[in-house]
Amino acid sequence: MRRMRDTAERFWSHVDTSGDCWLWTGSLNGFGYARFSVTIAPRRRINYGAHVWAWEQEHGPVPAGLELDHLCRNRRCVNPAHLEAVSHQENVLRGVTLAASNLLKTHCPQGHPYSPENTYVLHHGNGTQRQCKTCSNARATAYMKAKRAKQPGA
Repeated sequence: MRRMRDTAERFWSHVDTSGDCWLWTGSLNGFGYARFSVTIAPRRRINYGAHVWAWEQEHGPVPAGLELDHLCRNRRCVNPAHLEAVSHQENVLRGVTLAASNLLKTHCPQGHPYSPENTYVLHHGNGTQRQCKTCSNARATAYMKAKRAKQPGA
């Protein structure tokens, strides 16, 4: 019990709760997320995202297969009310990422709609990609015309 109180006191000594976001004033990792380590046995430390430790104190462990999303978009925030357990895909798509910005696009670069009838969905090892059927058909037609034009006797 003593160790838990000491850990909690140490944690909260690095938190500025003066605003809506509770800002971590301790160390950050290379991505700007708050870092916090807990000693669980002599010479055994667990490194946490400080927001994860704060979440676990209020809600228990993060459910298996989920990760915490900062709803406030502030990586230094450790306010459990600003965190939500979501899938990795949901977390990525909520962020400011290439995948999220591409998902918001409703039309291809040529202006054709990304509708179910006009969209191929290609699955790659690193994700999915949408491709316009109208543009794909136009490319295939142009390729075949060029190929026929190069044939002898054409």
